[in-house]
Amino acid sequence: MDYGLLVTAVPQLAKTADIVDRHQQITANELDTSVATTHLFRYGFSEIGTRKIPEYQRKHKPYPTSKRVKMDRKTAFVTGIFGQDAAYLTELLLREGYHVVGAHRRTSTRNAWRLEELGIEKEVEYVEFELLEFSNILRSIEAARPVEIYNLAAQSFVGSSFEQPIFTGDADALAVTRILESIRTIDPGIKFYQASTSEMFGKIVDEIQAEETPFYPRSPYGVAKLYGHWITKNYRESYEMFASSGILFNHESPFRGTEFVTRKITAHLA
Repeated sequence: MDYGLLVTAVPQLAKTADIVDRHQQITANELDTSVATTHLFRYGFSEIGTRKIPEYQRKHKPYPTSKRVKMDRKTAFVTGIFGQDAAYLTELLLREGYHVVGAHRRTSTRNAWRLEELGIEKEVEYVEFELLEFSNILRSIEAARPVEIYNLAAQSFVGSSFEQPIFTGDADALAVTRILESIRTIDPGIKFYQASTSEMFGKIVDEIQAEETPFYPRSPYGVAKLYGHWITKNYRESYEMFASSGILFNHESPFRGTEFVTRKITAHLA
């Protein structure tokens, strides 16, 4: 199985409507290498290791810090703000001049070390966000009034999904519908990106997966994410919303959590 990265049209990266229509999937070589996807994964997702981020990669231009009304800047709403992908995406959005609202579950401690490493932890507005609570989702989006929403939050452990299948279905499947329905209620013009997964292919039919490869998920996690993938497509076609999905294969970086098997291996070897 080829575990290379399969990237899709994130709302702000879609080159044409045709890309969005093609089952929301495009391979990395179909993207202009100058666009933001290149920057999102530029810190070595293909390199598995425990190295620290080089100093030259840490340096960044000052982000907009003006206290002008937020309407002067576009707002992006990012769920799963403390995760690996959200950290790199947030850095990119800030560079592009966005006001970033980072959504996270209410916990006793804030695990923002990735954002701190990038020097952007204080540039983000944080909101408590619960994927299982529709009223909370609706109020959070209504208060933020974003132009784009990136849903990177999920119960993302395949093994755990067998132990918690109902919770996984609620957080990874129905939660996507809650967000989409909130967008449709508040402002159908908000652009939406759903992070899908290669686990949707599951029992692979083709050695190399492509846009036409049939889905065959083999875990509650894969099934739940497939629901989120298809409900995104359904809302796009039913309500003419800008809603797109991105199928991501395994991708690594210094920010990969130690709870994932690749980081467990590298941590043991380091």
